[in-house]
Amino acid sequence: MRRLCYSSIVLFLLIIIGISVSGEKKPSVCFYYKENPPNELFYLCDWIVVDPDGYNGKKANGEVFAYVSVGEGEKYREYFKDLKKEWIIGENKLWDSVILDIRNPDYREFLITNVFEKLNNFDGFFLDTLDSYQIPLKDKKDTAEYEDALAKFIKDLKKNFPNKKIIINRGFEIYDKVKEYIDAVAVESLYYGLSSKDLSYREVSEEDRKWLLNKLNKIKHPIIVIDYLPPDRKDEYLKVSKLIEEKGFIPWVTDRDLNTIGASYFQLVPRKILLLYDSRSVSKESSYAHRMASLIFEYLGFVPEVLDVNEIYTKEISNDLYAGIVVWLQSNNVKNYEAFHNWILNKIRDGLKVVFIDSFGFPLTPKYLKPLGISVFSNEATLFDPIKVKIFEKDLIGFEADLELSFSDILFYPERGKPIIEVVNIKGQTYSPMAKFNWGGYGFFSSLIRSDIDNLWVADPFKFFKYFLDLPEIPAPDTTTENGNRILFVHIDGDGFMERAEWDRDKFASEIIRDDIIKRYNIPHTVSVIEGEIAPWGLYPEISPILENIARDIFKLNNVEPASHSFSHPFKWKKLYDGEFKEGYALNIKDYSFDLKREIVGSTEYIQKRLLSDKKVKIFQWTGDCEPPPEALELTYKFGLLNINGGDTTATKLNPWLSHISPMGIEKGGYFQVYAAVQNENIYTNEWTGPYYGYQNVIQTFELTEEPRRLKPYNIYYHFYSGSKKASLNALKKVYEYVLRKDINPIYTSQWIKKVLDYRSFSIGKTENGWVLGSNGYLKTVRFDKEIDIDIRKSSGVVGYLKEKGKTYVHLSGIGKYIIRKGIPDLPYIKKFNGYVKNFEKDGRKIRLHLYSYTPGKLNISLPENCKIEILNRKDFISSGERDLIFIFSNKGDIVIEGECK
Repeated sequence: MRRLCYSSIVLFLLIIIGISVSGEKKPSVCFYYKENPPNELFYLCDWIVVDPDGYNGKKANGEVFAYVSVGEGEKYREYFKDLKKEWIIGENKLWDSVILDIRNPDYREFLITNVFEKLNNFDGFFLDTLDSYQIPLKDKKDTAEYEDALAKFIKDLKKNFPNKKIIINRGFEIYDKVKEYIDAVAVESLYYGLSSKDLSYREVSEEDRKWLLNKLNKIKHPIIVIDYLPPDRKDEYLKVSKLIEEKGFIPWVTDRDLNTIGASYFQLVPRKILLLYDSRSVSKESSYAHRMASLIFEYLGFVPEVLDVNEIYTKEISNDLYAGIVVWLQSNNVKNYEAFHNWILNKIRDGLKVVFIDSFGFPLTPKYLKPLGISVFSNEATLFDPIKVKIFEKDLIGFEADLELSFSDILFYPERGKPIIEVVNIKGQTYSPMAKFNWGGYGFFSSLIRSDIDNLWVADPFKFFKYFLDLPEIPAPDTTTENGNRILFVHIDGDGFMERAEWDRDKFASEIIRDDIIKRYNIPHTVSVIEGEIAPWGLYPEISPILENIARDIFKLNNVEPASHSFSHPFKWKKLYDGEFKEGYALNIKDYSFDLKREIVGSTEYIQKRLLSDKKVKIFQWTGDCEPPPEALELTYKFGLLNINGGDTTATKLNPWLSHISPMGIEKGGYFQVYAAVQNENIYTNEWTGPYYGYQNVIQTFELTEEPRRLKPYNIYYHFYSGSKKASLNALKKVYEYVLRKDINPIYTSQWIKKVLDYRSFSIGKTENGWVLGSNGYLKTVRFDKEIDIDIRKSSGVVGYLKEKGKTYVHLSGIGKYIIRKGIPDLPYIKKFNGYVKNFEKDGRKIRLHLYSYTPGKLNISLPENCKIEILNRKDFISSGERDLIFIFSNKGDIVIEGECK
């Protein structure tokens, strides 16, 4: 398997950890030679082979190998110009490269010094073109000398880089001489391959297969077998990979150009959804693509990528990584609609599903709609004429609002599609406002949402997008839940730290929050301060010593993690960054002009150096309008800070609509801003104008984001000024008491932010009988939207599951690589726990769990027949049940459990 066509061709071998039929564990191996290998590679693979010229330095769960052509010189390599003529012994016309003489000691030294020593940041090497010498060398003596020199070179390579792993491509002639120095062997075409004449696809003959198997039977290392099938037979990939696996090899089945993601033990499930808006009409933050659609796809387990339609031509979009495209432009025709139309048709030909909402982006004429199978015609009726409406998918329509179609001068009908809604007007014209096609579909004329009444969904968006994009059932990564309980996190913005309690003017609001809330409710809290409010050089120098001491006392509490809420509390981030300074855009601090670094880095360093002793500031909490420019986000990432705030999740009984629930966040300039899960008391009190007990209505938001779907975790989010009024303080206590009566899993805000970021890189593969998953290990729940059982023993990294309300929450250990197998469990497993898993070990029919809870533990374990468990390190609990065991502990902390089944 050689390097193909410079950097424009992809060789992507994607294999998750495999367990062979004999039970032997083999390393996963991935090959990707194009620039900027995708994240999925680094989460699902043990070994990743990349072209070092295009490697972007990513690392996650696997070891990274550098591709090196040993037997040939590739003309596009930077070092090609340094190759000497006397080292060249032939050429490979098919690949436009020169064949090099490894027998020459100068060339061997050149490879070590000029090539391999520059690859020291890699974990290993993949050695290719080892048999190219057979093209120019025909004499047995010459080939024998070459093979001896090649073997010597590999031995010397290992001696020079003893900690690097080595994979060789074929190299049958030298295998016995180098087997002690290598780690794996790659070969091609066991069942399906390519013709040596014209590279057409061919089935491997029985004779050729026997010859290859005979060679492979002599190899004692892990063997990677690559077979080739055309992309239009992709549904056969997994079946062929199974045949290879049954022979005991690591399989990979792909197309002949090796530029698509094929199949190994699994097939990668694309999770990205491209959501297009038109920046000429609407901002990214305000676009329906972001505000309305993103949340839906997040719940379904997919990753929304909101992109300006004018920027699509510089971004690679393929069905390897993208599950579909939603065109929600909020404009009629895009700037270059001819190019956009061609782009859409190309994506459809590539196999991507596309959904258009209220606009195609190109003219409503036969020239543009006919290729999509849509007929278009003028409406002969008037606005006030009656229509007859027929709905073919009745469970799809009437979700939040009744169907009331808007009038249009132009109508269309799906000639090669299926109408979901069909309308006949008074002139006898039949048209379809919503239709499905094999390429996706469309929803027009207010058939999807009612923008006239608070953007209510007419069609059920969860069903609509899943149906129209043919999205598969997947284990959806879930940021709302851990170990079966709904997550709770609390974060406090620093505003009002210095305000006085109205009923006791000797007390600051910050003291009230410290004593009546943080100390009383001993759950994790994330607390921020505004430097400009409490520092000696801020607004209140005369009381600064008192305020700083209060802040130090709060940060010393064992249930508090510190955060920054900026220096001058910018209210208008973008305007300030653009140089526009007006009264009210930030706190008016003497002799200070807005400076992005001072706001973020400076305020963080102030807290770290002046207010903390043994803790570290991990989080920056956005202020004001919470719309930082990309440069501000970039600064938080570069300084190692997590970030949160923004969004507008405020659904209440008055407005119980999805349009009042925000997505997890928004990407800006390659960096992700994490929104608060639920909004703060400023919103519920009408921007702190009253009623001041208004924050109690957040309980309605908690309930509406639990039923009928758990869309958000519990997030108690408020400011210090809530401690200044009795009404707001009592409302806050009511919210705490409500949440603490529920089955919750309290965590720090930093832990939840990491889950959100992990959600976006979480990778999923479908196997013949289950799933493989890869992540950073922070997100520890996946959800199936049906009730199933999980075979804990045959799964990997799965500590339990909970079947509840027609869904199944699967609990992951946090190791970052997982296998999920369906089946009846025969090992003890966690159903619910109000803490997290620190470690999980499984050995045959024995398990060992190390758990931790921030609050007194409550643990529910299912115990199959002939199994027993023992809690090793605790006596402070009461228990009940026989098979459905419940343990209630008196204190927080570690819990160590061992279980065994006969």
